Amino acid sequence: MPGPWKEMYEGKPVDLPWFCGTAEPELVDLVRRRVVRPCRALELGCGQGTEAVFMATQGFRLSAIDMMPRALTFARRLARLIGVGIDLRKASALDLPFDAATFGFAYDRGCFHHVEPADRERYRDEVHRVLAPKGRLFLRWMSEKTPGKRGPYRIPSREVRKVFSSRFRLGPIRLYPALGAIDGPPMWLYHCLMARR
Repeated sequence: MPGPWKEMYEGKPVDLPWFCGTAEPELVDLVRRRVVRPCRALELGCGQGTEAVFMATQGFRLSAIDMMPRALTFARRLARLIGVGIDLRKASALDLPFDAATFGFAYDRGCFHHVEPADRERYRDEVHRVLAPKGRLFLRWMSEKTPGKRGPYRIPSREVRKVFSSRFRLGPIRLYPALGAIDGPPMWLYHCLMARR
């Protein structure tokens, strides 16, 4: 997974390039419209914990993973400040420390687009394994329409369909501009809600 993670997490959460201070509007909308209802849920690559804490405040029973201990420290502080309990673990999305069929919902705000191309099917299989039958994954990733080469992989929507369609039923793939504090031209992201086959 490319990226200078250790250096990025040495500052404050507000200094992170993807920090926007609030849960992603697309996730908030899914929860508020009850498209996704409270259940046992997993966040993949939770970073500073903004989305995990939001879901926990909405009644989800949350587990969240990240590979960076400092990210988990930020997430623990935020959860404590807001007063919610979250099972936070240092782990890789390629080797999830959970039993099969544990979760009804999984959320990925920006982990998949850091997975090496050769490991994308392994990521898919791990998420599929820990989701319950008909469990859903809300996946968000960097679009090839984002200029430049710095940062995560830019992944065309057709590649995500190719990787996931054998094990998930994909909903519409939507393109939207990213929130956050990255300088320069806007970043474009895709998101898709998909159901485990």
